[in-house]
Amino acid sequence: MAISIISILLTLIIVSFVQCAQYMIYPIDRKDVRMCSELHDKLIELLGKGGIILRVEFRERGITDFWLIEATPNLIAYIDRWKTQSPPLVKAIIEDYRAFTPTGVTYGNLTLNDPAAQSITNKTQVSDPHWLQNIFIQQDAPLDLKMISWPKWRRFPSQPYGYRYDRPSQSAYEIGIIDGGIDPRNSEFDGVRHDLRWYYGPSIRAHNRATQEDDSTDQHGKRNFHGSCVASKAIGSTDGVSKTTQLTIFKVSSWLSDASWAFAQVRNSRTPIVVYPWATINAAPDPLGQDLATIKDIISDILNDGGIIVVSAGNAQRRSALADSFPSTLEREFKRTLQTNRQAFIVVGAVKSKGNFWNEAGSIATFSQRSVIGREGEYWAPGEAIRCAGPNGHQFADGTSFAAPMVAGLILNWMDIAPSTDPIRAVLRTHRSSRPIAPNRYPPVIWNELDGSYH
Repeated sequence: MAISIISILLTLIIVSFVQCAQYMIYPIDRKDVRMCSELHDKLIELLGKGGIILRVEFRERGITDFWLIEATPNLIAYIDRWKTQSPPLVKAIIEDYRAFTPTGVTYGNLTLNDPAAQSITNKTQVSDPHWLQNIFIQQDAPLDLKMISWPKWRRFPSQPYGYRYDRPSQSAYEIGIIDGGIDPRNSEFDGVRHDLRWYYGPSIRAHNRATQEDDSTDQHGKRNFHGSCVASKAIGSTDGVSKTTQLTIFKVSSWLSDASWAFAQVRNSRTPIVVYPWATINAAPDPLGQDLATIKDIISDILNDGGIIVVSAGNAQRRSALADSFPSTLEREFKRTLQTNRQAFIVVGAVKSKGNFWNEAGSIATFSQRSVIGREGEYWAPGEAIRCAGPNGHQFADGTSFAAPMVAGLILNWMDIAPSTDPIRAVLRTHRSSRPIAPNRYPPVIWNELDGSYH
């Protein structure tokens, strides 16, 4: 009797230490409504409604991408049997994990002695003559932004005059940023603060949802305002390419479930253009596992609906000159022939904002990877020593993370100038108008076709 009681107590102790974990349950066919409904009912029966954290679906089309559940290993072993039953219901079960990391490094506050910081405190915006009513020149723009309106064939000086841009009276479009959030109090977001839309990934806790802050962190867990930096390069009032675009924030962490959820929300909300400046920590496997294959399917849904996705090429140049992380490797599939497939999946590499003894401004940043399909698919923008939104103001940063939103901002600016134009034309125009920054002959850096060199 004593042995029996002891065994029961030991069992209870062991069970109490068995930790629940979060798992992604992938259906055998995400488009089979009847089968997904049956699987959902079985999960509720087994786990209760409290055990299902999230069902990621597109009800309009009867698609269920996956379930995010919380369960013990024993329950997962039971669900695993549904893979082999007849007919099977489950395709894969994957424990949630930290899969992605930002592709950029920030350097904290600018000092008051920095000329870039001083120029921010002396904002000037000069309009051109009346016959160019919507053309403005921003003299306090950072070097990286001035490069976007620098003309062909002229060497980029250390102190160019300004950033010349076409400012539409209003924006008909919005841009989505998938990142750790933004700091809406930063002056870069003065123009969009009251129109911000926020979506929160499943890992973002209730407290962090209420504060609406930028909780981006680096690989050491230190807060780095990565999301604020990215968003400001697309639409920031001082540092951004586009000055009128509306902003939607998909706040995520590095977990697989957050990235999968975010792309599904982009699809479901029909956000016209989205920037994803993160990448898998390691090189993408070939073939893809079900975890990344599902994200690929969701991205395909977005592209087939006419959405535009802009991703960073990656910073692992020492590992591979060509982009080798996910999702940038999807370029092989999605952008073979943009004009015929009409799938705007854009991979962006980074160039230097200023030159040094060895390299000119506009040359490829030493860390940057590039398109896997060659020059036909290359997009380049400043991504080294760029200025962007940061803690208590502005900061400098390096990474393809910050080149990607500049490309997105230019595409959106052209879409705003001619709202009735097919968005794919704006994408093609961005590629065709790109030019090297003299005296470089390569790579072609994005250009807004204006001349910021004259007063």
